[in-house]
Amino acid sequence: SSAEPLLKLGLTPRATEALLWLAQGKTNSDIASILGVTESTVKKHLLDIFGKLGVETRSAATLRALEALSSKQS
Repeated sequence: SSAEPLLKLGLTPRATEALLWLAQGKTNSDIASILGVTESTVKKHLLDIFGKLGVETRSAATLRALEALSSKQS
């Protein structure tokens, strides 16, 4: 899957999916609809993502995701 390089970040598969959509500029509401979960579940995933990646903002998390996606060869 296109999220595969993100798995090495140590997130759960669902949080990884949420991060992939976040990196594509989706809102929490969009991500909730795509994943078939509530917005509060998306927020929990984002807190997990921010904690694991050591970031505090959506932008920083997106940057980390894009870095991971662009370093597929490693």
